[in-house]
Amino acid sequence: MKKYYLRIVFLVVLFAIPFHAKAACGYNDKVRLQKLAGNVSFGYRYNETKYSVIFEITVSNLTNEIYMIDRSTGKYHYSNNQDFKLENYQPGETIQFDFYARDTNCTSEKLFTNYVTLPTYNPYYSSDICKGIEDFELCQKWLKHSMTYKEFYEGVTKFLNKAEIKPEPIEIEEEFNWDAIIEFWANYYIYILLTIIVGGGIVLYLHDRKSDL
Repeated sequence: MKKYYLRIVFLVVLFAIPFHAKAACGYNDKVRLQKLAGNVSFGYRYNETKYSVIFEITVSNLTNEIYMIDRSTGKYHYSNNQDFKLENYQPGETIQFDFYARDTNCTSEKLFTNYVTLPTYNPYYSSDICKGIEDFELCQKWLKHSMTYKEFYEGVTKFLNKAEIKPEPIEIEEEFNWDAIIEFWANYYIYILLTIIVGGGIVLYLHDRKSDL
């Protein structure tokens, strides 16, 4: 009888305690969450100071089913499709954002990773040496990589030396040289006259002979 009562008590206690079976994160759930993470977008703007800039990143489309970690700061970020801003990022910096599911069944592994690379600021772009060549790459506000002032100055100077404007050759029309004609006539006029007389005589002779025939 005692064993019978013990069994009843055991069953009562067993069914009285809530029992939750932890469901695994299914393949379809994981794919759906990965798409949500991949749909998160980033934009940025900057505030320019005297010698540099500070960037502000805007995050959009982060749903309440996922969260992200900023690996540059280690901070966790949550949202319910509301845009929010992250501040104080440096030019040229690449920030890694990792995404995870908020569902405890799917938190064991990373869903997606995205990167935001900020442009490199050129603090020398407004230097006097860039006047007139603002379109030259080293005189732009944004560069592909950072450089020292020495590298900047040498690069711009080299460009200026190569781009030095040289006058185009001017074509000069030669004037008719009357002096040469007069000199030639003075030296050879006798021969010229004899040639004209002899030639004219031959022409007349041939013409008269033809007329007689």
